[in-house]
Amino acid sequence: MDVAPDAIATAVIDHEPPLAEATIPTTVQPGGGLCFGLEAAWGRARRAWLHRVRPGYVRRMTAIRQGQCDGCTHDIVDSRDLKLVRNVCGYWFRPEDDRFRWRDRLRIAR
Repeated sequence: MDVAPDAIATAVIDHEPPLAEATIPTTVQPGGGLCFGLEAAWGRARRAWLHRVRPGYVRRMTAIRQGQCDGCTHDIVDSRDLKLVRNVCGYWFRPEDDRFRWRDRLRIAR
């Protein structure tokens, strides 16, 4: 292939330049996907049910929740709610307060 050196130096770039600012993730899975969307929808339904049917549980878990998350937009009721936002949320639960800690012993992703 014989290409003149002038042609290489003056080639036109036909793609967009990279983004100037990085996007800030809001979940553990930027971009989502079908399974992620289903899991997020199940979490919203579960939290709505807990708020409506088990308000005492919600108050108790809110009281023992640790950490802080300034301007938090996540509805964190218990440790299950941290699965999708643990990389961007400052809340956490002590191991003795985590009723679902037994799931860590399962050989599947939690």
